[in-house]
Amino acid sequence: MPAPQPAPPSLYDLVMDAASHAPPPDAPRERPGARTPHDGSVTSRVLLVLIERHPRWHEHYELMRLTGASRGAIAWAVRYLQNRGLVRSIPSNRNPQYRRYQATKPADPAS
Repeated sequence: MPAPQPAPPSLYDLVMDAASHAPPPDAPRERPGARTPHDGSVTSRVLLVLIERHPRWHEHYELMRLTGASRGAIAWAVRYLQNRGLVRSIPSNRNPQYRRYQATKPADPAS
């Protein structure tokens, strides 16, 4: 006769195990105070497209086509870039529900 199978862990046991492996709240983050996205990331590709085509405005679907990234990746990238002050957005002409994006004008190094 086969040995009885052990009972699966409870949800409480799983949560407590995960919590015991979490880093402490004051642990340093991977990139504290990072000012620029990683090279080759969707965020960096979106920023590059917007800078190269400045002052033209781009809609979400255009950024997807130009970068080859997914809808969600573009949404995260433009939100991140807006929070960093690198990109601005306005409502689209075709529907105010949609947004258009443009790189903010870089500061003139001579000033």
